[in-house]
Amino acid sequence: SDANDNDTRNKIAKELSKQIISDPQFLTRIKLFFKLYENSLLIQIELLKLMKLLFTQWNQNHIIIDQVSAFLKVNWKRGEGRPPSSRQVGRDSILIVQLCNDIANM
Repeated sequence: SDANDNDTRNKIAKELSKQIISDPQFLTRIKLFFKLYENSLLIQIELLKLMKLLFTQWNQNHIIIDQVSAFLKVNWKRGEGRPPSSRQVGRDSILIVQLCNDIANM
């Protein structure tokens, strides 16, 4: 039935989210993605949307959410350990600011 299919999909989504978030390298990989794609606004927005979805599905690990939020607060600030030649985009994006706030408020 449709209800059982939805229940199964929800369980799979929660378990997959838990596995991804609980990976010891999760935060390191998130930081690496943002560094690699610092000049792509679209990829950064999609990554933030994915993180929000993962945390929505499984938000039991408040330590990692706090660590990700702390990283996001400084990621777009000028001079945060970035060389002057940094190509970081998104500093003025309202959508990026909103997604970061959504994650921080989880």
